[in-house]
Amino acid sequence: MSSARGAPRQATTVNLDNVGKTKIDEFGRNGGNWMNSFQNVTEDMKQQYNVSGYEIIGSKPHMSSTDPSDKKKVVTIGFFVENIRSISVHLHEDGTYKFWESRKGKKNKQRSRTVYRLGSHGSGSRDT
Repeated sequence: MSSARGAPRQATTVNLDNVGKTKIDEFGRNGGNWMNSFQNVTEDMKQQYNVSGYEIIGSKPHMSSTDPSDKKKVVTIGFFVENIRSISVHLHEDGTYKFWESRKGKKNKQRSRTVYRLGSHGSGSRDT
């Protein structure tokens, strides 16, 4: 465990394959809040969608160019099921995130985004 701004936890607690270029230690330089949020959303995606891998797209938090309604800085994470990028997530430092079906794994043309706040046990609860 780490404090709010302490050193990130060890990457071994993620237990998914990193299939991207950005390494977990590079992402961890953003601070303990980002790492805690990452580990929690990873657990949520494993439990809810049985994902097997992830890709951190870039390592620095930034304002979303694809979702101008999002007023918080985000880091985009792709999650993979059977080697297909199926879910994309905009992760926020405070533990909330938006997710939707990825274009590559999408089954229909409608794109939905849902905001979740992480619970204390790693399960998301819907923000309305």
